Amino acid sequence: MKDRQELSFYLYSAWLVAWVALLGSLYYGEVVGYEPCPLCWYQRCCLFPLTILLGMGAWYRDGHIARYGLPLALIGFIVALYQVLTPFFWPALACHDVQDSCMDEPKLFGYLPLSWISSVVFLWIAGNLVCVLKRNAQ
Repeated sequence: MKDRQELSFYLYSAWLVAWVALLGSLYYGEVVGYEPCPLCWYQRCCLFPLTILLGMGAWYRDGHIARYGLPLALIGFIVALYQVLTPFFWPALACHDVQDSCMDEPKLFGYLPLSWISSVVFLWIAGNLVCVLKRNAQ
């Protein structure tokens, strides 16, 4: 019974973080009017299906959903990490093809860039899904 509760906790935790990130992404894109760059779109392509997959996995308490969600979370994390590191190490490769580049992106609470938050979100989801996979292996 305890394993089922822990499994459910990890799935709901990952789903909640993905849902909040989805709402934040839509808020900045549709309400604030911030035009996402191609890297942001690739991250959205990973995040949006995760909200559905993780929600279904949490609802049905199906830990096997982690097999399908983990690759999406890792791909999203790699893209987010690339987006975070690009302005520091390869400024010529940073997104400049949209109205607002990622260098000038909005900052949450005045100092947290959205690309940093995105990398933490994907890392959090991936970490929870790894815990789910470990619980399934036991």
